[in-house]
Amino acid sequence: MGISNFRNRAGYTIVLYLGLCLLIDIASRVVGQLQINNLILFSFLSFFEILIFSYLYWSKLKKSRWLQILTVLGLTYLVYEGLTLDQSDTINYQTYARNVSSLIIVLLVLKYIFSELKAGSTLKGETLHFILLSYYSLEFMLLIPFNFLINSSVTAIMYIWDARILLNFIFYAYLTFYLWSNGKTRI
Repeated sequence: MGISNFRNRAGYTIVLYLGLCLLIDIASRVVGQLQINNLILFSFLSFFEILIFSYLYWSKLKKSRWLQILTVLGLTYLVYEGLTLDQSDTINYQTYARNVSSLIIVLLVLKYIFSELKAGSTLKGETLHFILLSYYSLEFMLLIPFNFLINSSVTAIMYIWDARILLNFIFYAYLTFYLWSNGKTRI
C-alpha cells in the first residue's frame, strides 16, 4: 500500500496523518525510555494535525477567510507554546495544544459540512468527515481537564486515559478501513 494508491486528497491526508501518529508514538516511547519528559510530543502532534487537516479542508473551503486566519492563529499559538514550554517540569506542565488543535479541526469539519449542505449536497459517502467531527469533539471534551489530570493521582486519570485509548483505537481502525476501502487496488 503506497501513498500513490489513493484516488483522492482525503486518502493522502489520512496516510500522512497515520504516518505522523506512528512516528510520534515511536518517538514518545524512545524519549520515555531515556527518562525524558515526552509530553512535549503532544504539542508536536497538535501542530502537525492542524497542518495535515487544514491541507485537506483548505482546498474545499478556499473562500473561508476567517477559518484560514483561525488556523494560522492556532498554529502560531502552538509554535509559541512549543518554544516556551518548560519540558523538564511535569508538575507545572500546562498545555492547551491538544485542545486548540481539536477545536480547530472540529471547526474545519463543521464549516465543510455546513458549506456542503448549503450547496445542496447530501453528503452521501462522506462518513470520514463525520468520524473526524466525532473523534475530535470527544477528544476535545476528554482533554479539557488535561492540565488537572496530568498532575492528579493515577487512579483518578485511568478512566479518562482508558477512554482515550479506546477512542484512539476505534478512530485508527476506521481510518485504516477508510484507506483499505478507498484505495485504487482491490485484492
